[in-house]
Amino acid sequence: MAWKTMLDADHVCIRYDAADRNVILEINDGGLQPNYVTVHCNADEVKEIVEALQKTLEVMAPLSAS
Repeated sequence: MAWKTMLDADHVCIRYDAADRNVILEINDGGLQPNYVTVHCNADEVKEIVEALQKTLEVMAPLSAS
């Protein structure tokens, strides 16, 4: 696998797998012995996730302004 790390944060890691042309989302709970969830997504699924996150930001924006 030829992985390229796109984001490496405390609880979220996003990697692009060039060999499989998939995105790997790895999310952990940040505990002393963290539990991990790993999700493999194709391009269409990534688009759906991005759209859902954008909608979420739109909903959150008025809340953060008050």
